[in-house]
Amino acid sequence: KTTATNSGSTIKIDAGDATSSAIKLDANTQESTATGSTAANGIALSGTTVGAKSIIVAQQENDADSTVTAATTASALLTADSVITGGSAAVTNNKIQSRATGATTTNTMTVDATGVTLAAPDTDVAATLTSGTGTGSVEAAYATLNDQLVSGSVSATTTGETSGSAIKLNVDTDVDTGSTLTNDANTVMARAQGAVTANATTIAVNGTFSQGTTVAGATANAATVANVQQVAADTDVTATVDTTAADTITTTIGDDVLASSVS
Repeated sequence: KTTATNSGSTIKIDAGDATSSAIKLDANTQESTATGSTAANGIALSGTTVGAKSIIVAQQENDADSTVTAATTASALLTADSVITGGSAAVTNNKIQSRATGATTTNTMTVDATGVTLAAPDTDVAATLTSGTGTGSVEAAYATLNDQLVSGSVSATTTGETSGSAIKLNVDTDVDTGSTLTNDANTVMARAQGAVTANATTIAVNGTFSQGTTVAGATANAATVANVQQVAADTDVTATVDTTAADTITTTIGDDVLASSVS
């Protein structure tokens, strides 16, 4: 069981009158991130003559009890009594987020050689994946087999911390005489993923890339990447931005807006 919680977090500016002044709440991040299992595998081969047999096998399994939960309850608030006489107030580039991932892996293989000679060709297929079982096999000189099975639920929930808004720009009275309010490029989000992988194979041969004795109807498999990812039946993967207790992003002005801009 993996749980990440950020509860009751608040970033706040509470100002008086912004008269010919600038107030800015910018580029803050409030978040929770939970990952059930993480793996990073790498093989790097280099030289004049490099052997033609290398394999990465990565297997991850989260059972039904291996739940992953990320929950963030937070707010970002800028409040001013008034913004007048060319003043400005801005709430920009702030993030409130929750991210949950069941299993994640990165598999990287690189080959840098002057010459590579593959084994003699055969009739085996490059990869065999069995649907619904999360199993597979792979055949190649440079091979990667990634197998992920997620049976535990994965959930991410983001909620505004107050009864007002998750992200809010508030002016109690006037916005007047060439003043500016900006509430822009803010993010309130939740992301849930069952299984994530990144597989990469890079082969650079500066001289001869050859194979063994040719066989009719056969193939020399140089490189193969096989990826098997399964989220079990009845496994919930959910992401929620909860707006029942608070709005998401708002701008509120208590009185008049005169000769000014709001965006």
